Amino acid sequence: SKTIVSNNYNLPYKEEWEIRNADGYLLESIENFKMIELLKSKKYFYNEKGLLSSIAIYENNAPNPIEENIFKYDALGNLIEKHTKRNGIFIKDLQIIYDNKTQLLGSFIQREVASNLMYIVRFKEYKFY
Repeated sequence: SKTIVSNNYNLPYKEEWEIRNADGYLLESIENFKMIELLKSKKYFYNEKGLLSSIAIYENNAPNPIEENIFKYDALGNLIEKHTKRNGIFIKDLQIIYDNKTQLLGSFIQREVASNLMYIVRFKEYKFY
């Protein structure tokens, strides 16, 4: 189904629509920006377990994606890694680490490849209310 998005002046500036397979999995989402003649599409790919394996972003029907996110999971289906490529160049690495005993999020590490800047966030204690 197509959705028309309007700006603050109630003028249409973007059309959005989605393509799904017979099982309801999102295969592609498309945005058509009217004023700047930009067509942006996101293509979604899934692994054999039905988990999202990658998202590729294209502009104006170009053959190669401008950005791609690749996801990896552990045996339980928890996301453990996300790699981001821009114009085919690896730019960002996100590692997600779970506590072995509780399987709760233990920490995540994000690295910006170009600068080698690294962010580490650790979760020491969970409190449930």
